[in-house]
Amino acid sequence: MANIIELKSVELFYDKGTPTETHALQDINLEVHDGDFIGLFGPSGCGKSSMLYSISGIEMPTGGDLICDNKELRKLNVDELAVYRQTSVGIIFQNFNLIPSINIIDNVMLPMALMGIDWNERHEKAKRILSRLGMEKFAKRFAHELSGGQQQRVGIARALANDPPIILADEPVGSLDSVNANNVLDFLKELNEKDKRTIVLVTHEAWSLRDAHKVYYMKDGQITKTGGKVGPHGEHKQEEPDKPRRLTVETYRNVYPEYSEERLNAKALASLFLRGYRDEEFDRFEIFLENLLAEKINLEEFADLLYTPWRDGGLGLRRNQVNQITGMIGSAVKERTHLAQIYDKLEGDSSTPLNREVERLIGWMEKSSQVKFATVLKRRLGDAIKLRLRHDYSSADFAGFLNTPIKVGGMGLRLEKSRVIATKLDTILN
Repeated sequence: MANIIELKSVELFYDKGTPTETHALQDINLEVHDGDFIGLFGPSGCGKSSMLYSISGIEMPTGGDLICDNKELRKLNVDELAVYRQTSVGIIFQNFNLIPSINIIDNVMLPMALMGIDWNERHEKAKRILSRLGMEKFAKRFAHELSGGQQQRVGIARALANDPPIILADEPVGSLDSVNANNVLDFLKELNEKDKRTIVLVTHEAWSLRDAHKVYYMKDGQITKTGGKVGPHGEHKQEEPDKPRRLTVETYRNVYPEYSEERLNAKALASLFLRGYRDEEFDRFEIFLENLLAEKINLEEFADLLYTPWRDGGLGLRRNQVNQITGMIGSAVKERTHLAQIYDKLEGDSSTPLNREVERLIGWMEKSSQVKFATVLKRRLGDAIKLRLRHDYSSADFAGFLNTPIKVGGMGLRLEKSRVIATKLDTILN
């Protein structure tokens, strides 16, 4: 089977020769067959996204050979590279990256417009793609009128616009609840099996690798190990684990062979309990849960650590989150076999990742205050909501932030409105 992607001794530096020089990719060698489904797995900052953006032509390696769809990317001129990006690869982003000022069908038509395709042809094709994804009835809507799952389906439709043989998915389910995440993974599997497209999936969440034929494990800019199930070309045979828990734990073990069984279990559970949280929050949760599983702390102490504000050494989770986590883990602390049931439940759970939850709260606040916040203010408000969720802001702190003038870092709402919104937010969170 011919290779559709081939990297030979690829190197990538950022800011080379400066004090901030970063060696993002180090001696990467990779072969992907036409029609493969591969996963790039590793922690944040390991180089997996740098590799994906190199394959896409967005980043250009500083050394080695990169051949994709029979094109040597480092030898292409600017115009040839632009055509490659439009016709050979389609990219699905975690944060959707839809253009907010144009409607859904125009977002899907845009890649075809850049290739000079006639309006009628691209309009009919966009309708067909949206219909396949169950999104044709939303064609005239705008991105902000859609849910996260709907926006990601539009992102997939846009990636398919010019019929690329390669689909690059950069953390495509990281912003979605489990129901929509599984829908996206189902469609990627369909694109691979029915459309025979090559899929490259980047993720730091082991459970989303369920359909990959082969997984490349990355750490510190290098591929450290390769593993996977039996793919369509018979490559790298390995027994498929019986339970999602074992798949998840073994996936992390391939990146962190030095970790104890308790730490691996804790890391795998953190990826499901804390979707959308920061790396340092994952790390702190893992330490707390590892200590619980190793019987260094009891369940009550574990719950207190989860609820304690971040600035005081805890995790700052809401009481209902703490109750959910301790309720599920409590019965499994003494009998480790029950951990598999937790994985099964969480992988089928419809809980919402933190960033999507924050977006919904912002939408609710816009409606309550009858104000449409500018993008920069939404980011500011989102950061403040996260501080409130972690208990690093009290209710009074949050009301004060809402009331603070925009020019000095607040939201500029009236004092009475600020207090009402802060009080309602407390009600929602509790």
